[in-house]
Amino acid sequence: MNIRKTITSEIEWNTIKKAQANGKLQELLQVGDELDITLKTGEELTVQAVGTTEHGLIFLLKDCMKDEHGMNKRMTNKGGWRDSEMRLWLNETIIHMLPDELREMIVPRRIVQTMDGERLESEDKLWLPSFTEMFGADAAAEWAPGDLGDEQFELFASERSRVKEVPGRGTWWYWLRSPCGGTSTCFCFVTSDGGAYYYDAGRARGVAFGFCL
Repeated sequence: MNIRKTITSEIEWNTIKKAQANGKLQELLQVGDELDITLKTGEELTVQAVGTTEHGLIFLLKDCMKDEHGMNKRMTNKGGWRDSEMRLWLNETIIHMLPDELREMIVPRRIVQTMDGERLESEDKLWLPSFTEMFGADAAAEWAPGDLGDEQFELFASERSRVKEVPGRGTWWYWLRSPCGGTSTCFCFVTSDGGAYYYDAGRARGVAFGFCL
């Protein structure tokens, strides 16, 4: 019989900040590691390292926030992620709910999409994952051809790894930042079983944001 144990350790924000400043964050934390954070509202979240940057790490919520949110207030995906109400909500409201120490360490990320031949760019501290980052480039060619230069995050090669929950509701659907190709009203999302689908932008769905350190 094999016994598996989960080992946890306490870590201070100052330790993470020092490692980041010295370019040694990847020596302190690795892909798959989890950090527990508490929003200023009291909501408790867990973020998981899902990929790497040149000297840092990419984090994504392990499960969704307790409240759902729409991509836009109207049924449109015009302007993609750059012009979405979700982007404003995350970067003008939710960012200020994060612990101060964490917020100060977040490195803005450049997001690029193309829609109807137009290149859409933004630079964001908080963002949603793209279709490609969750499902890979081959699948994105049909579903979300507007994702430019994205690569699949290391942890999401299987349906099971993509499943997330909303507290108190079980497994749930959550938004991706990618407009669904061939529609003018829909964005892509991940289904409750880890598959892909799309829905009208004005409908509320789960939110699992990411950030870079």
